[in-house]
Amino acid sequence: MLCASKYKNVHFWGLHGFTGHKEDFKLLKEEACISSVLSNWHSETLPGHDEDGSGDCSIDGHKNWLNNFLNRKPIAAESKNILIAYSLGARLALLYATQHSNNLNGLILISANPGIENPEEKRLRSVEDATLSESIKTMGVKRFIQFWNEQPLIQTQRNAPTQFYQSMQMRKRHLNAKGLSESLRGFGQGVFPSLWDSLNQIAIPTLLITGLKDEKYTLINKRMKTKNKDFKHTIITDAGHAPHIESATLTAIEIKKFVEENF
Repeated sequence: MLCASKYKNVHFWGLHGFTGHKEDFKLLKEEACISSVLSNWHSETLPGHDEDGSGDCSIDGHKNWLNNFLNRKPIAAESKNILIAYSLGARLALLYATQHSNNLNGLILISANPGIENPEEKRLRSVEDATLSESIKTMGVKRFIQFWNEQPLIQTQRNAPTQFYQSMQMRKRHLNAKGLSESLRGFGQGVFPSLWDSLNQIAIPTLLITGLKDEKYTLINKRMKTKNKDFKHTIITDAGHAPHIESATLTAIEIKKFVEENF
């Protein structure tokens, strides 16, 4: 059993995904098996994802935002800091960890992708992202979210509890088209640096989580595991790209095991 007092100095920092919100971790935090351990929870809205679309959405802007986020709250020197990050947030967590893993004690990465290696594939993706970025401003948030929800990678989120899914969609309606556009243009896969050759620089316990229904990211994470002996990869059978939303109970169980084994 996890003892809450044992983990009173363990702090978890949540980083949501594209079109997401800090409340996207609500189901995970409320799981009975781990809720007391996540009592020291910190989560804020990433650049471009508040109602006015503010924030520097460039790569440097995201790095500066995370530095400020981690230093915003007074944390005791003996405390341990673990990033729990999903998709876009997981990219940011990886970027930070490859450069500053000495500032962290652990990583829990949900549907992470270390970037596109092939230069031509990256160039094509940058063109796609730029086109989509402009279309967000043209179609507006409501139509874009409808379009985004129909993407195969995102569709499985409909398996989340109905009330939570409806609340999540309500939050998305308050997003800002300019902010989303800048997020995609400034921190999308088309501009994000490939971190594949830097994964071995992460010298802290790292849990990779993917959903079995998300074949692409499961294969990516299997390969990530071969790049670093400290990485552990677990697959959530009844989930797609967002296991913490689609299958919060099983995801919480795996995180519980990871925390017990390492902290």
